[in-house]
Amino acid sequence: MGGGLLQEDLSQWSGFAKFLAFLAGLALAAVLFYLAYRVAS
Repeated sequence: MGGGLLQEDLSQWSGFAKFLAFLAGLALAAVLFYLAYRVAS
């Protein structure tokens, strides 16, 4: 199988759902970056 389970699941998602997942990933990265910044300072 060429992409595994996750690739097959993502291919079923609509463009809007992929966009929302991308935004959620960005938000999670921003929160983690902020928390790391607060702990380091």
